[in-house]
Amino acid sequence: MKVLQFVHTYGEKNGISQHVSNLARAMPGQVEVQVIAGSGAGIPLFSSLRVPTVEFLRALGADFDLMHIHGYGNFYSFFGALAALAKGKPLVWTVHGYPRISGARRLMYHVYRHFMAPFIFWRASRIISVSEDVVGILQKETGKKILVLPNGVDLKLFAPTAPYTAAKYACFVGRLDLDKGADRLLECDTLPLA
Repeated sequence: MKVLQFVHTYGEKNGISQHVSNLARAMPGQVEVQVIAGSGAGIPLFSSLRVPTVEFLRALGADFDLMHIHGYGNFYSFFGALAALAKGKPLVWTVHGYPRISGARRLMYHVYRHFMAPFIFWRASRIISVSEDVVGILQKETGKKILVLPNGVDLKLFAPTAPYTAAKYACFVGRLDLDKGADRLLECDTLPLA
């Protein structure tokens, strides 16, 4: 089987990029993985909205059995769904989060949610979420069953030395956006703020 991962970010230090890289490495030997990733022209203030010009044409010319797109709110997911439709191939969509955007940026996500996302939802054979937090929203938008496959932690690399309840400190790794939930650490009354 040949899987085409079509994604707006790859080889960068962010969650989706790392997720796709780990997926590509972990596929069984009988699965051939190709990644076509974002180097498209970006839109100012919208880091995930790179327009896949050359990448879209490469996807149309690629030999694959399954298209796998990643992320909600980026043009790569939409154009990946178009390429899968044009080639008559099944589509899997992994949603890594659902943006809760405010201000001027909200207009772009409104356009995406009402015009692009419904097409992707319709086209997707399977929809995966990495978090239970967004399943209700996605089911409401799609009417489809959402499979939850949480991001994993390499326990060989991050082996706990004691139960988490014995910890004196906590660490947050991620982008400081409300979507990421770093503000939840402030709600912990048992952790010192240092």
